[in-house]
Amino acid sequence: MRVLALCVCLVGLGHAMRRVVRGVRDEGLDLSFVEVDGRTWRNDFNDEYWIARVENGCISMTPQPDSMGESIGIPYDSQRVLNLYGAWSDAQVPEPAGYVEADKLFSTLQLFGAEYYHMHVETLPKLVLAKKLLESEPELKVLMYRPKPYARRFLQLLDMSDSSLLFAMSNPGKNGDAACASEGRCVDYRAKMLFLPSPAHQFSPSGQVLGTTRDFVYSLLSPPAKPEPTQIVVLSRNNTRSRRWLNEEACVAALRLAFPDERVVVFPDTGLPSDEMVRLFASSKVVLGPHGGGFASIMFAPMDAAIVEIDCDGKSIAYKEVARQMGQRYIGLRGNFSWESPTATVPEAQLVDAVRRALDGEGDRQFPPAHLQELRAQQQESRRQTTLMPPE
Repeated sequence: MRVLALCVCLVGLGHAMRRVVRGVRDEGLDLSFVEVDGRTWRNDFNDEYWIARVENGCISMTPQPDSMGESIGIPYDSQRVLNLYGAWSDAQVPEPAGYVEADKLFSTLQLFGAEYYHMHVETLPKLVLAKKLLESEPELKVLMYRPKPYARRFLQLLDMSDSSLLFAMSNPGKNGDAACASEGRCVDYRAKMLFLPSPAHQFSPSGQVLGTTRDFVYSLLSPPAKPEPTQIVVLSRNNTRSRRWLNEEACVAALRLAFPDERVVVFPDTGLPSDEMVRLFASSKVVLGPHGGGFASIMFAPMDAAIVEIDCDGKSIAYKEVARQMGQRYIGLRGNFSWESPTATVPEAQLVDAVRRALDGEGDRQFPPAHLQELRAQQQESRRQTTLMPPE
């Protein structure tokens, strides 16, 4: 298998590793820069996000050994495999049992992309790109994991009908496809022209991509949403299978007693229609609760909002990073529960004190440190001077 030589940028950011495609010379691959309503999508290193077009491209649905049974949706063609960091590799994918054929296909698939956090932070930006691409490619089919209710509500908001969509199983074993799950006899997807959006970096999303997605979703509402911090939003966990918030009602009552001039609103763990959810978070000044997927919705909160998260034994990182990328203040309270704990309790006095500090303007608002800004400038200069290497 031929390996395509790429000029890439590797930058460590905390626990995450970013790899950004800088240039490609290959007549079988066309990288297109993408604009959404005039705003160019850029990552944190000022390189444009892209949509790649691959002739006779395929999507492998075989779960990988380290994916916990989840189908990653790995793109490949007759010569190459695309890894999740955006560079071609010499990895192998199993021979499929068959193909679902399409003329033009846009894939949004990525590991865990059907789950609440990943759907909002990683899949939704790709769906926005797909919606824009559909305007010029109306025969396009958009491949996504079979939508759960929250994803279905966003499809309705985006006005993307089932006639434009193909639904894949996120976990063959859980969904009854034993041949794929245990024997590797999976049905892949193949298209004469495969469109691949730039992969989302799990747990370290681009703030500019999230902000552009937020603004685009704002514009879909009638009238369009405007960020205006007016209320405290409590993320309910009354009916969840893990970290069920045992003293939630007592905490809400304590907040209303401590802050009689503030409007305290509970965001139900059953969810809301997407337009109502977006407006709710667009008007939040404080968002709080035990660690859970509901925090993904802070991507629709204003920059002036404060996030108060009771985290899992001090080990939660995902929503602190989203808050950082969105420029929001963050206050973390160490919880006495783990990710797997069936229940959670929150000391009422501690929560009230944290919200008081949030309303007073406290909280950790992080920005990229100086050494990352310097490195970014070096990478931009390197990009201008780099001569692309031909394929080996």
